Amino acid sequence: MKWWYWALLIVIVVSAIVLVCRANLPVPRTDQGKVDQLYGLLERSVHIMDKYKVEYWAIAGTLLGAIRHKGMIPWDKDVDLAVSDIKAFQKLKPKFNKFGMDISFRDKIWRIHTKEDRDIYIDIFEETLQDGAYRCTERWNRTRWPKELHYPEETFPLHYYEFGPLYIKGPKLPKPYLSRTYGQWQVPMVTFHSYSDKDPLWPKLLSLRGRKVKNDRIEPALPMPRLINHS
Repeated sequence: MKWWYWALLIVIVVSAIVLVCRANLPVPRTDQGKVDQLYGLLERSVHIMDKYKVEYWAIAGTLLGAIRHKGMIPWDKDVDLAVSDIKAFQKLKPKFNKFGMDISFRDKIWRIHTKEDRDIYIDIFEETLQDGAYRCTERWNRTRWPKELHYPEETFPLHYYEFGPLYIKGPKLPKPYLSRTYGQWQVPMVTFHSYSDKDPLWPKLLSLRGRKVKNDRIEPALPMPRLINHS
């Protein structure tokens, strides 16, 4: 038997094993401790931005979580917000510092994070009106996320949406954006990204990206036990 017969047989066997594993492996949920910290960080952040009238709205997986799960997607690991006036946002740095937070600029993205743990963060994307839609101001971000755009008539006035223990702002009509960005967004799919070296290896090896999730596994990440006192 020629060598390519054996090679083909090995490919078929390995593919079958991967498919079986994909169907039976549990969906990787974000650690509840990290979820609690993210909700707390988000609550403080939107409180500051609302107080000082810096307009923001939920985008990407955060908006998807708000509409589909009414909270964080169970396997998500950060929060994504858009801000149109980035200079006004930058001026809030002392306010964030007062609550034990800081802001930084990394990989063309602004970020709100705790001073103790930079792995707990909110990504802030500067989006400005370009060619009739709000798009990422940074060219590299437009290249990476070409579908990240918001038409004014779909976006404003902003509405509040339930997000775990909070209510956060999002586009007036979120569904057109979600359809452009995710296609069949109503069907939960695992999209695994490696956020740090501490993340488990098996989701990457078994290619969980694009795997459908059973309905009994789409509950939102649990909210914090209690909210933060802002006084």
